[in-house]
Amino acid sequence: MKKVAVFGNAGGGKSALSRQLAEITRLPLHIVDIVQFRRGRYWSTEKDGGKVSHEEYLKIHGDILAQGEWIIDGYGSVASSWERFSAADTLVCNRFAAQSCSLRNRARASATIFVYCLCGFVSSQALTAAQHREIVQS
Repeated sequence: MKKVAVFGNAGGGKSALSRQLAEITRLPLHIVDIVQFRRGRYWSTEKDGGKVSHEEYLKIHGDILAQGEWIIDGYGSVASSWERFSAADTLVCNRFAAQSCSLRNRARASATIFVYCLCGFVSSQALTAAQHREIVQS
């Protein structure tokens, strides 16, 4: 587990899960929402919220994918998402029903995690037992 793509519904806890995975695995974390905007956040006073050009985003995204290890949290564009999913050795889908996500945006309840590893093993085999327990219990 060296290249991890984390995705799921908005408000489903992807970022919290990604931070925990990065802390446990010591893999570098890249958050697509931060990569897509200058200075790492939405700016209401700027055109398109300060979003970088699509070409610049794809270059930054490609540079991240070329690294040997990463966790990437989020979607970005459809094309970059599929490129990321293909490059990842582990896909983490934080599955929450859309109704639950709107509630989660308010309550931030803990999420159920479904992990699909392209290598053919499940999450408990990709992580040590202690790491798996720590993620599931938090």
